[in-house]
Amino acid sequence: MRFRPAVAAIAIPILSLTLAACGESAVDKYVKTAPAKVDQDMRDGLTALKSVHVYTVQKESTGTFTIDMSIDNAGHCVGTLSQGTMTLQLIGLSPAKVYAKGSADFWTSEGASVTDAAKLADKWITGLPQNLFADACGTQGLVKSYKASTISQNKPKVIGKTSVGGVDAISLQITLSGTRVTLAISAGSPHRILSVSAPSVKLRTIYSKFDEPVRPVAPAGALDINQVAPSK
Repeated sequence: MRFRPAVAAIAIPILSLTLAACGESAVDKYVKTAPAKVDQDMRDGLTALKSVHVYTVQKESTGTFTIDMSIDNAGHCVGTLSQGTMTLQLIGLSPAKVYAKGSADFWTSEGASVTDAAKLADKWITGLPQNLFADACGTQGLVKSYKASTISQNKPKVIGKTSVGGVDAISLQITLSGTRVTLAISAGSPHRILSVSAPSVKLRTIYSKFDEPVRPVAPAGALDINQVAPSK
C-alpha cells in the first residue's frame, strides 16, 4: 500500500459576501490580488506551517482512499490511513520513532508473508524503517507536494470568493502534478490552504487545526517488528 501526501480537497460552493461596515472586506480585497501573488502566498503559508489536520478522501478502483491525520513540522503524527479493506493507524513521536497498527492485508501489501502478516495484524508495531512513513508523518511531504512545481507551471487563476468552515477565502485554480485543482486560500494572513478539490481524480481534502499542537503518546505494549517478523 503506497500512501502519499494529500493534494485532495472538497469543492465548496461560492458564497455571497457583504462589505464590512468600515469598508471593503479582506476577502473582497484579496480576490483582486494577482493570481501569481496568491500562488506565492500559498507557498509562503506552507513554509510557515507548524501543524495541520488533514482529512482526505479519494475514490479509486481499489477502494476509497482516506487520510485522517494530524501532522506537524517536527515529524509528529496521529491518525489513520485506509484504502479499501486495508487500514493503518500511525503514532509518530519523531521521524525515527513511528508506531503502526495495520490490518493483515496492509502488511502483505508491504511484502510480509501471510504468516507474518497474521502475527503483525492489529497490533502496535515499532522498529520500522525510518523512511516507511516519511510522507505521512510530518508536514514535509505536504509542503513538498505543493512546492514541487513553479508558479508558471501552476498557471494560477483566481475564480472567485468562497468560505470554508466559516473562514473567508478565495478560490484559486492551479495545475498540480499535471492535474487541475481548485484551492481555497484564506483571505487573512497567513494565507492557508483550507481545501482542495480535484474532481477529475475524485480527490477532496480539508485542512484544519492550523498550528495546534500535535501530542502523540506511545502506545503500551508495542512489539518490535524484528522480533515478531524478522527479515529473512
